[in-house]
Amino acid sequence: MERVRQEVSRHSQLLLAVVLLLLFARLSGGARHNSFTSDEPSHIASGYAYWARHTFWTVPLRGHPLLINAWSALPVYLGNPHIPLESLRGWEEDNTRYVQSFTPYLTANLPRAEVAARTPVMLLSVLLAAIVARWAVDLWGTSGGLLAALVMLCDPTLLAHGMLATNDLGVTALGTASLFVVWRCRSRRGAVVLRPYGPYGVAGLLLGLTMLAKGSGVLWLGAAWLMLAQQAGGARLWVRRAATLSGIALLVVWAGYDFEWGRVPGLPFPLPAPTHWEAIFLQSAGAAQRHTYLLGHVAVGKRWDYFPIAFLVKNPLPFLAMIAGGTMSLRSRLRDLPWLWGLPLLYLLTAMAVGVNIGYRHLYPIHPFLYLICGALAAVPPSRWQRGAMLGGVAWLAAESLWAAPNYLGYFNQLTGGARGGWRVLADSNTDWGQGYKQLRDFQQQRGVRFRYAGPRMYVDPKDYGVTYDPLPPSPDYPAPLWPLYLYPAPGDYVISAVVLSGQQLIDPDTYAWFRYRPPDAILAQSLFYYHVPALAGESWLAQCEVPAVPLDAAHARAGFGGRSLRQLTFDCTQTWVYPHTDGQRGWYGLHAALFRPSDWRERLGHPPTPQDPFIARHLRPYPLSFRQWDYRELPAFAIFRADERRDAACCVLAATIAPAETIPDLLGPPQSYESLRLDGPLTLIGLRTYPQRDSLEVETWWRVDAAPITRPFSIMAHLVRGNGQPLAVADGLGVAPQALRQGDVVVQRHRFPAATADAWLRLGAYWLDNQRRWPIARSPNCDAIFIKP
Repeated sequence: MERVRQEVSRHSQLLLAVVLLLLFARLSGGARHNSFTSDEPSHIASGYAYWARHTFWTVPLRGHPLLINAWSALPVYLGNPHIPLESLRGWEEDNTRYVQSFTPYLTANLPRAEVAARTPVMLLSVLLAAIVARWAVDLWGTSGGLLAALVMLCDPTLLAHGMLATNDLGVTALGTASLFVVWRCRSRRGAVVLRPYGPYGVAGLLLGLTMLAKGSGVLWLGAAWLMLAQQAGGARLWVRRAATLSGIALLVVWAGYDFEWGRVPGLPFPLPAPTHWEAIFLQSAGAAQRHTYLLGHVAVGKRWDYFPIAFLVKNPLPFLAMIAGGTMSLRSRLRDLPWLWGLPLLYLLTAMAVGVNIGYRHLYPIHPFLYLICGALAAVPPSRWQRGAMLGGVAWLAAESLWAAPNYLGYFNQLTGGARGGWRVLADSNTDWGQGYKQLRDFQQQRGVRFRYAGPRMYVDPKDYGVTYDPLPPSPDYPAPLWPLYLYPAPGDYVISAVVLSGQQLIDPDTYAWFRYRPPDAILAQSLFYYHVPALAGESWLAQCEVPAVPLDAAHARAGFGGRSLRQLTFDCTQTWVYPHTDGQRGWYGLHAALFRPSDWRERLGHPPTPQDPFIARHLRPYPLSFRQWDYRELPAFAIFRADERRDAACCVLAATIAPAETIPDLLGPPQSYESLRLDGPLTLIGLRTYPQRDSLEVETWWRVDAAPITRPFSIMAHLVRGNGQPLAVADGLGVAPQALRQGDVVVQRHRFPAATADAWLRLGAYWLDNQRRWPIARSPNCDAIFIKP
């Protein structure tokens, strides 16, 4: 039996080793496919400055300690230790300018720089996976360790940031290692003893390194205190252990800054390592001044719901299901393992309170605990269906991960529709962090086209990867601060970053609103949206509602469509709807923001707004939103809807009777069926629809214009009469200027009456306003009215 156990253990260790090798392979492959992201040059430049000049001046300007930066920059420094740092712009004064001047030394040999700077972080990622797997083995056995390792192998967040030269994975790896050592010290079994400080010396050393990795490292020290509280020995022993951990950790931090001593701005007394604490205060204070983007809204400061929403949309659904399943399987042991759920919950609450709402990556430190919870699924002997569900979850997670490869950074789950909808929920490093320039270059070479490109400002540019493009805002190379109002952009090929598409980094957040409301022709790296805009042939039309005001004057409308030939007409959309004759032409409807539900209008990037008036809603329903100016500026807030094809205007066969208007309806013969009824005027009745309400009746009459131009004013007649001819209500009207109509247009007139009685009839027709003469029915000149039973 012992021999069998040894064989099982050996095979499990071999499988875990294979998983770790696969993880490193996936990280390496992703690193080769992804370009330098926004923050990587800054991290590398700071680490390089430390190795080359042993200086800390970048720390308080960036808010980041140097340990992981120096670790990432070490291969870069060894490969080229002779960069003249003092001659670079911004040296020891302005970190942004310094990084901008340093970046050309990275882009001189990008493939080499990427591999050199990212490999150290990839090694830390594998170390993190090994520690979590070992922890899971200790908790749940070899099966639990293997399951936790498989989850890590397929986690898009680990794969996305575990291959970048940033400090998010580094601080998590060191912090997890320190807590694992603290946990192992609970019984001193397997603990490393560092005399004279006892078994907690290594944990204190690791916690100090964690604090040197990132400003949030101090939270891991607090987590260690809470984990110590569960260990036996009483309050006095807890204080001694906590003091040992804290003392060693702070000593390591102090040593990391060459034992400097001084004042921190804002504090009245000096401290050891003041540079470190100044950086932490900068980060915490900066959170309240950052712009937070969530669900289409931009706000200054933190939002409590940012990280909970990000957690739900940035993690694969099978991962979330396995977390829930693991928690349920542990419900009887939650009291015995309070740190397993308490520490991630505490970190989440802290992150929500601090509010660095620029990326889900700031919540990654809770993931090691989530992996352990997933591993607990293998700790309880499962039933057949539970085993099948667990294997199915792992297979689904693996499929999600393989589908996302190598574009893990822009991953969103099905709750948002993937990358196609994820940018509407989150922005910043959740979507486009500059990782897609290599794929953009390859795409351009395949298509052989030159793009117009709109992307966030970063240290590395697509041009560094061989992409040729014409810049658009917010690029500093664009000659103007604003892109002109484009209700239909100039024909050509466009690549719009997910960050810019959401309105970030733009003076006018609605600059690229036209692109938001149509599916892209291709998505590159889950972050760059490619659109081919075809040319408009012939004359187009723009029909605008004049209630409460026409959104666009003629000059702005023409400019918005690039100066194209444009037929423009206005109408009162609360009583009339116009379907202009298309003849293959494209058309658009323009409406003022006041016509839409305020709750819908506030959702900047959500679903298209819904009109408050059901008549407008019915006629807009088939048409997609094309453009929206969200707020009031030189022009009022408004929406444009695209009407490429006219809706079918023939709504039904008319069951009607034609007669003189003075006829008593009860004396009429049976109705006849008509496809249409032409009047002795410019209109033909082609349809009718009724919308009965509890206390009212709404009728739509559909008319086709058969003769134009129309030079005389007219009105459409609609009366509700009893069977004996007694009038009940009059709803005549026309909400469009007759002179604006052309042959082939369709006019829908809205008529509103009180609730109809059982013997009520509709009497329809049209008449000239200048002489009140009703138009006869063309087929029966003696008849000038159409009677219909509603």
